Amino acid sequence: MLKKERIRIGAYSPVLTFDEEHVKMLSEAGVDFAIYLMDHVDVIPDEYKEKILRWMEKYNIEAALRDATIDKVINNANVADLNNIDKMFFKDSPSFAAYCFMDEPGMVHFDILGEEAKKFKEAFPGKEVYLNLLPMYANNTQLKNGAWGTGDDTFPEGCEPYEVYLDEFVKKVDVNHIGVDIYPCMKRPCKDNPESFPDKFVPYTYNRYLRSIEAVADKCRESGRELWTCVQTCSDLRNFRAINPSELRWQTYTMLSFGATAIIYFIFSSRNGCKGCILDEDGNPTELFYASSKMCKGLKKISDLYCGFKNVGAFTIGYDEAETPYLYLKNPYDVNDFGVISDIETNTPLLIGCFEKKDDKGKAFTIVNQQDWAEPKDSVIKMKIDGKVTKYYDGEPEVMKSENGVYEFNIAQGDGVFVTVE
Repeated sequence: MLKKERIRIGAYSPVLTFDEEHVKMLSEAGVDFAIYLMDHVDVIPDEYKEKILRWMEKYNIEAALRDATIDKVINNANVADLNNIDKMFFKDSPSFAAYCFMDEPGMVHFDILGEEAKKFKEAFPGKEVYLNLLPMYANNTQLKNGAWGTGDDTFPEGCEPYEVYLDEFVKKVDVNHIGVDIYPCMKRPCKDNPESFPDKFVPYTYNRYLRSIEAVADKCRESGRELWTCVQTCSDLRNFRAINPSELRWQTYTMLSFGATAIIYFIFSSRNGCKGCILDEDGNPTELFYASSKMCKGLKKISDLYCGFKNVGAFTIGYDEAETPYLYLKNPYDVNDFGVISDIETNTPLLIGCFEKKDDKGKAFTIVNQQDWAEPKDSVIKMKIDGKVTKYYDGEPEVMKSENGVYEFNIAQGDGVFVTVE
């Protein structure tokens, strides 16, 4: 059963890599919600599947499962079939917390997903229906038919197809969260040496990164659902670059700025075509492993505090369509409505997420350095804040002092802080 509301850290990891050492390393990296996909059922004995669940129980990791033996094919996609409950070997496991119904569905799948989700919740009260939706950069064919589907791709003229996609999901599939994967760390050839690509490249950020998160966060806020997000922890052979520890923190604090309560790594261990992960191809920890462990310890320290607030929106400073297109927000929160911060001065672009206490007076906000990764720069920020100010970095509180009501924050490239105001 899912534990209380918290900042959960999840990870996708190929089941064929699982042994007890792997599960232990998930835990040591800070992961407490492992997505355990049994797609290669023909080579995984049932007793080994059960052993994996026992290891997860031992290391206090919740399991989000998928077993291809109980799926059915609907519109060219595998969807969980609740008529096969008796075949769920994991149904009585203490670590069983969620079932992965489908990855990146299209609108053609929403009716059946809604029906199966309802059956699942009746059969397994307290367990989660895990669904990961398509990101905004999916094309219209994918939004209609799923990541790998084909068929009709028409949407009403003048609409934003992705908003239609999200609206239909909320209307037809009654689940506790909206999950999505958005991978922003991209690369392009060097102008002076394009033949060297992809070994030498210029880093850049997906140009609608924040808008993609905002679109889902807005629907979560409207429908009273949690925001669960996948972050990029690997590269591939196309246009995604391998990330560094600062980029892991950047993605995480960016997601937190929109109220995310789940940060899910894709993926944990390197495999075919996906490199530069938390573990390398031989199962050894990379620099991301140690960065994750440190970051997650800090997040766990502020988890209860963070979850005591509700996200009311976010805004950016430094948006320019030509220079910083990734900062675009369709519905930026008005800093004047927030009320406690003003007169912001900064030498870099910023994302500021705004929060209000759920059951009392008090506000909080995040600050995330959004400087272009091609030209890294640390942030020096000054702002007026009305109230007692406590900054949390890596979970450690610091009651800040001002100079005539002006507070200064120094934030490294891609880093972020959580700040409460009383």
